[in-house]
Amino acid sequence: MGYHRWDLDNGLNVVAEHHPQMKSVSVGFFVKTGSRDEPPALGGVSHFLEHMLFKGSAALSGEEIDATFDRLGAEYNAFTGSEYTGYYARVLPEHLEALFELLAELMQPALRQQDFEVEKNVILEEIALYEDQPGAVLQRKAIATFYAEHPLGQDILGSTASVRALTPEQMRSYYERRYVPRNLTLAFVGNFDPERVHGLVQRHCGTWRGGQGGRAYPAFTPRENHDRCVRDHLSREHGVVLCPAPAYQSEQREAMDLVVDVLGHPGNSRLHWALVDKGLVDYVAASYHAQDGLGVAGVSYSCDPDVAAAVAQTIQEKIQTLVEKGVIQGELDSARNRVLTALAVEGEQSLRRLFSFAFDFLYDLPYRDLDTILANFQRVSVGAVSDLLETFSFSPQTQVNLVPQRSQPEELS
Repeated sequence: MGYHRWDLDNGLNVVAEHHPQMKSVSVGFFVKTGSRDEPPALGGVSHFLEHMLFKGSAALSGEEIDATFDRLGAEYNAFTGSEYTGYYARVLPEHLEALFELLAELMQPALRQQDFEVEKNVILEEIALYEDQPGAVLQRKAIATFYAEHPLGQDILGSTASVRALTPEQMRSYYERRYVPRNLTLAFVGNFDPERVHGLVQRHCGTWRGGQGGRAYPAFTPRENHDRCVRDHLSREHGVVLCPAPAYQSEQREAMDLVVDVLGHPGNSRLHWALVDKGLVDYVAASYHAQDGLGVAGVSYSCDPDVAAAVAQTIQEKIQTLVEKGVIQGELDSARNRVLTALAVEGEQSLRRLFSFAFDFLYDLPYRDLDTILANFQRVSVGAVSDLLETFSFSPQTQVNLVPQRSQPEELS
C-alpha cells in the first residue's frame, strides 16, 4: 500500500491510496458543499445541482454519460449531504483512464435550461415522496428543530417553494462559487499506477478555474426542545431524541461511536434488550453523526401509540444510567469488536474505503491508514468513555414525536 497526496496549481486536493492486491479501483470527487452552505432562498440547490451534473456537459449528453458508465461496467452514484456532495465510481483497473475522463467531464456540467425544468419536476416528486415516509419526515423535522437557526438545520432537499423558485442562473452562480478546485477533494483507492493517475489528473483537471470556496461557521448553542406533530394515516408513533456530540475533528469521536453502539446497536445493545426483545417497539437504534465543528447523537424508535409513553421513559432511563454509570469492560469490548470487524471489511473494498479516506481530508484532518483507525478504537477505555460522558451527557435534548391522529385526547365540546 502507498499513500500519495498533491495539490494542483489551481488548488485541487488529490489523495490516493494504492492497494495493488485489490481487484478494483474507486474514484470520487467530493465537494465541500451541502445544505449548510446554501443561502436560505436557495434551499435544496446542492441536491438539485447533484442531479443536474448527470444531465450532461457541453461535450456529452446525459444519455451518453449513462451509456459510458454502463459500457465500462462501473458501479457509480452520487449523494448530497448537509456538508458535502460526492460523485464516485468503481471499475476494473484497466478501465480507470476512461472512467476518470468521464468523471472529470461530469464535473463540468452544461446546466441547460431544458434539462433544468425537467429535473425540477423530478426533485419536486422526490420531496413529495419523502412526505409520505414518516421516518424521513420525523428525521428532517428533528434536525431542523435541534439546529434551529443554524445552517445545519436546513433541509437537504429544500422545500417545494424553494425548489419551485430556483432558476438556472441561480444554480450556475452557486456552482461557480462552490465547485471550485480548492473546495474539492479528488480521491483514488485501489489498484492503480500512481504515476499514471498523476498524469490523468493534470491532463483533465489542471485547467479548471480557481476560486476560494470556504464555509461559514456560525455559533451554535443547543437548547431543550419538545415537539409533537399529529399526522393522519399513521398506525405507529415515531420518536427521535437528539443531543450534542463530538465534532468530526474531535479526538473523542471513536469513544462516541462505541457509546452509541453500546446504547442502541440494532441487534445487541441496552435498548435492544430493554425494548425490542420485550416486544415493546418494532425498531429502536442509537446513532451518531460527526460534522464539521459540531456533532449530533440520538435515539430513534417506532412503536404502538399505547406504549409510547413507557417506551420514551425507558429510553430516558437507559440514557441516564449510561451517563451516570458509564459502560462495563465486556460491553465496550463487544462494541469495539463489532466496529473493528466492520472497518476491516471496509478496508478490503476499494469503494467503501474511498469514503472514509476522502472524508478525513474534507474535514481538514491528516491522513490515517486503516491500522491507525483501528488503533484509535483499540485505545478507547472505560475511563475514556467516562470522560466523554462528562462533556457530552446526552443533554440538552431535542425530542420530536410523530403521532397518529387517534392517539390524541378528544377535545371537549
